[in-house]
Amino acid sequence: IGVDRGYYTFADGSGVSRYNLVTASLLTDLLVYMFRNFAVMPEYLASLPVGGVDGTLTRRMRGMSAEGVLRAKTGTLRGITTLAGYTVTADGETLVFSILVSNYLGSVRPRRALQDKIGDILTRFSRQDSYEELE
Repeated sequence: IGVDRGYYTFADGSGVSRYNLVTASLLTDLLVYMFRNFAVMPEYLASLPVGGVDGTLTRRMRGMSAEGVLRAKTGTLRGITTLAGYTVTADGETLVFSILVSNYLGSVRPRRALQDKIGDILTRFSRQDSYEELE
């Protein structure tokens, strides 16, 4: 996708090394690239877990607008939780997002709950509404 190697570091192919470093912006750029690449997009999108339905998102976003709509990949290490993928807004627009939370102490639960809430807000988003209506 034409990204300068100075903007990321991959220490392994599995994603479980603490030496893998990437920004949310770069991850979002990659997701946009994958979405626009017709040759791989259908299979790639189908491989992502769906909020409240399957995979690592089975128990997340239940009862929210994002349930059954949001598709994303999760990532978790001690002190790190990520959620990156796609959702479809109330207007039918596809949004790409990357939420990376790191260097926290304590339970991952409130961080995941925040990620889920952000995903839900993005799913309910409409260019016709104001932000206050989404809270």
